[in-house]
Amino acid sequence: MNKKIILLFIGAIAISAGIIAYLQYNKPHINYEKASVDLTTTADALLQAFEHNETIANQQYLNRVVEVSGKPISAHTNPNGSVTIALLDELQGVSCTFDSAYVSQHLSSFAQVKEVSSLVIKGRCDGFLTDVRLSKCSFTHK
Repeated sequence: MNKKIILLFIGAIAISAGIIAYLQYNKPHINYEKASVDLTTTADALLQAFEHNETIANQQYLNRVVEVSGKPISAHTNPNGSVTIALLDELQGVSCTFDSAYVSQHLSSFAQVKEVSSLVIKGRCDGFLTDVRLSKCSFTHK
């Protein structure tokens, strides 16, 4: 009798774990292009915040949707089709990466990047290495 109860209990746990794993695996991804902006700043202010105190800046910006304005310095296409645009400086500034799916839908916007004096970009803040990294980026039209 005890063996049956233990086996049923273990079976129930295994089934529950399987259901939870399935639901987590199939959880829909966040559409950052349509997500609301948590914080708005300039590229210079964002970089300064991380340079001044990275711990506080991580608490404020990390994994949040940030809208950044700044001067595009360079834009290059990565081997996977994504595009990275550097704001302020190529080595130490804000690096904004646009997924290849977004790039293919907005080719005309990328053709004009080097001609504009300022861009407004929205993306998820991934933290600070030598530059502040934003991913899942999209252009904000104001």
